[in-house]
Amino acid sequence: MDTVIIIPARGGSKRVKRKNLMPVGQKPLLAYTFDLVKSLGLTDNTYVSTEDAEIKYFAEQYGMNVIDRPQELASDSSSTEEALIDALDQLAKNGIEPEWICTLEPTSPFRRTETLKKFFEKQKNLPHDVDCLFATIKHTSYFWRKDDNDVATPLFAEAPRRSQLRDKQGFSLFKEAGGVFISKVASLRKHMEKGSIAPIFGAKAVTLPIDSIEAFDIDTKADMILAETLVQSGNARTSALPTNH
Repeated sequence: MDTVIIIPARGGSKRVKRKNLMPVGQKPLLAYTFDLVKSLGLTDNTYVSTEDAEIKYFAEQYGMNVIDRPQELASDSSSTEEALIDALDQLAKNGIEPEWICTLEPTSPFRRTETLKKFFEKQKNLPHDVDCLFATIKHTSYFWRKDDNDVATPLFAEAPRRSQLRDKQGFSLFKEAGGVFISKVASLRKHMEKGSIAPIFGAKAVTLPIDSIEAFDIDTKADMILAETLVQSGNARTSALPTNH
């Protein structure tokens, strides 16, 4: 198996309790990521990492593989990378040692099948020295910085004022989106051991921009309301499958 997909889904969450099982558009938030994986026929390569009995039951009823995450790796201070390393270690005990690991955070429910296909296609052609491919949101706004006295200076003083020209001349910025990370396992392990700030990216990362709807991340109650509105309005085009499970 060249690539495994890990869905990190712990039971606790500060701002929205039981967030991963909360309904969005009449189905649990987690189901969107499960349906995305199913739409690509990748269920066998996918594992849900959780410490929560209810999430485990829901995932198994959905036909997903589950990795039992230790409680100490499911606290508010635990990192996603720690959960990934634990999942890789448990898989290795069963003879599964992939070269790449794809992380799909369940808090981004509106990723599309065709978009994830693009990620896997790009992954196939990555240069040998690239450690990670991840999703971003492109911004062409005119950005400013300010000092302690609120005095503002442009981030790029030489950037033209027109958005189209800024983009054309290379002044666009790219914000990290939590939707998709595809990381080289050897790099992830190496940078975890080194204590890197963000081991998931390794030493060299490549980005693939996605649109703002697909990058929508649910973190607060307000986000849950907005997500519900997007579903009800039909603006969230997902990889939804029938939820017979």
